[in-house]
Amino acid sequence: MIPREKIKPLNSYLDSVESIMRLSKDYCRDMRVITLGKDDFEIFYTRVCNLKYIEDSEVGSGEYERLWRAKWIMERLEGADCKKKSILIASFCNLHGIPVRFIVMSNRRDKQPHHIYTEVKLKGRWVVADATYPQNRLGKKYKETFRKVFRYE
Repeated sequence: MIPREKIKPLNSYLDSVESIMRLSKDYCRDMRVITLGKDDFEIFYTRVCNLKYIEDSEVGSGEYERLWRAKWIMERLEGADCKKKSILIASFCNLHGIPVRFIVMSNRRDKQPHHIYTEVKLKGRWVVADATYPQNRLGKKYKETFRKVFRYE
């Protein structure tokens, strides 16, 4: 487990997105242990979908958001939440040169952001790649009351 003093509290979804983008870009080489290549994105996506959904509060104390590099997610967890699954998808994409971006969204009436997922550019168009739950399918779109797109700069 990561020492408590190394855990940075995240105060907003903007902090979360910044950390997710950094972790998935800086540590994309963690994905070299996966023997799939660029053309196997759909296979990798399905594997991430099939990881059990586990909220941070189930992994340890619910005090902090826990965002880890892909290697730690794969080695230490039996599952992951939407943020960690986004890190896995984006790390794979970054390693293989697949354009990826992040979507923070809400489907609530109050429009409060509560979910993040990835979109990947396949065959020249952006495709929803939300791996949060096993029933999700590549390209499945959502009704959204709030949507903000984050691209790597």
